[in-house]
Amino acid sequence: MTSAFYLPCLHLTIFLFHHQQQLFRFEAAYEIRQDLVDACTRLGPKRDPFGGVYFGGWARMATLVGGLSVVEVAKPDLGEKVPAMVRVFDWDDVYM
Repeated sequence: MTSAFYLPCLHLTIFLFHHQQQLFRFEAAYEIRQDLVDACTRLGPKRDPFGGVYFGGWARMATLVGGLSVVEVAKPDLGEKVPAMVRVFDWDDVYM
């Protein structure tokens, strides 16, 4: 009789572990999003009369990136809407 008890407990343990992992991933993604929103707000992007963008502010967690070229965009995974991978080439690394 006691051997039948272990199978539901094991199933519940695995389910709870999987649930904890999902919650941890969602929390990490939310914190990254909050950092991005904070940095973009502090940078204070403005549009100049010529159609370009300049930044009137400053953020410790942001850096200027220029000269990126998209090299490869992978197809989305099954059931996803975003690409599985995007590979870029940084031209700034070539000249340093």
